[in-house]
Amino acid sequence: MQYLPVERSRSPIRIAIWAVVGCVLMQSVAAQAQTLEALWQAASQYAPEQHLAEAERDIAKEQGKQADIPWKPQVSAQIGLGVGGQRLDIAGAEFQAPGLGAIDGAEFKASALGGGVGQLQLQAEWPLYHPARQAQADEIRQTSALGELAYQQQHQKLLLTLATAYFQLALAQQEQQVLNKEQQSLQQQAEEARYRFKIGDSPVVDVHDAQARLSALEASQLSNQTDIQAQQLVLAQLTGLDAESITASLPQSLPVDVPGKDTLETSLSVQQQQAQQIIAKTRLRQYGPWAGLQVSAVAKVQQDIAYQANSHLQQTQALVGVLARIPLFDGGRTTAKQAEALASLRLAEAQLEQTRSELMTRQHQGVLQLRSLMRQKQAIQQALVASRLHRDATRTGLSVGDRTAQDVLNAEQAVARLQIQDAQLTTQYLVLWLQLCAHNGQLTSQKLREFLGSCCVVAVEI
Repeated sequence: MQYLPVERSRSPIRIAIWAVVGCVLMQSVAAQAQTLEALWQAASQYAPEQHLAEAERDIAKEQGKQADIPWKPQVSAQIGLGVGGQRLDIAGAEFQAPGLGAIDGAEFKASALGGGVGQLQLQAEWPLYHPARQAQADEIRQTSALGELAYQQQHQKLLLTLATAYFQLALAQQEQQVLNKEQQSLQQQAEEARYRFKIGDSPVVDVHDAQARLSALEASQLSNQTDIQAQQLVLAQLTGLDAESITASLPQSLPVDVPGKDTLETSLSVQQQQAQQIIAKTRLRQYGPWAGLQVSAVAKVQQDIAYQANSHLQQTQALVGVLARIPLFDGGRTTAKQAEALASLRLAEAQLEQTRSELMTRQHQGVLQLRSLMRQKQAIQQALVASRLHRDATRTGLSVGDRTAQDVLNAEQAVARLQIQDAQLTTQYLVLWLQLCAHNGQLTSQKLREFLGSCCVVAVEI
């Protein structure tokens, strides 16, 4: 049996058919380009990690509202009842009454013993000045802001996890397409090898070689199918969708902008360390000089009463003014707390510098890796074009007897390996690009939409 090369027709009918197919593919590709965004929308509503982050953010917001409460007026009432007595002694007083004149050195005694006593007190206090209290309020606000940053970081983490699983799934599914196409070619070559061996045109080793390659390919397909199911399971757990219905596609064009360039301060890690530094400074202010001095406006009314069967003694006090509390000595507690707060501030400053240094190093390394992956991808694509030409030439050589079936198998596998390598480089580039966006605090829903809008997804050429 002789195999002749197939000549591709360029008739108007075939051209029209390919045009229709191209339009259908473009519409299908446009739908696939929105798959990641659709998954993200589902994950934003379903993922347990998202619900946990939202709950923690709500707690931080409620805590932030408590910062102004200590500066509001505080009103309290006190009531006491019991058994006891009350005695009032006044000596050296000046007494004056109509018709009696003035008497110096008068003494008065009043008592109600062995009866009931009671006390009623109503007090309102409005803080006016208290440095330690102001520092505590600032600390509460910064802690609340830190909770919002933690929410944003969890938001980014979820988006990065989802996008990584999506592109890993796209890679595995594309590899499966390549392996399936390679399997078809190997099966055809195996049938041809058996036929050639049957007619005595080739040795039996060609049959064994084709069968061995088929068996090895089946093992790769099984392993790859496991990877597909694993990534589908991850996406299903995040989105609540059916795992088997989730598909993904790799974009053909890649983002070329460097994420986070000259925007190190937008990193959530840096912002969190800055917030920790501010919190440490506010704690140090709580134990600074005169931080314990309190000045408050006070209004107070107090009435004490003691009564017996036939008598009672009542005393009323009223006060409206300013109350100052000045701490004089607390046994060294303030000094010890100040030293502890100062050490915490030095620790926060050191952690901030370390975070900046690590992030800058990671940024530089990431940029170098992105450039390297882009150059590798360009080289692989050039090699892929040459490999396809070599495969086509090998097929032609087999039809005229210049090449063997094993040569064709080698050429087919070379193309398949390069296709898989190209898809792997694309996935590595995309994941690294998203990681750099996350490290610099730029991985948001808006960034995802811009990324999907700038990338074009195309069908894989086998």
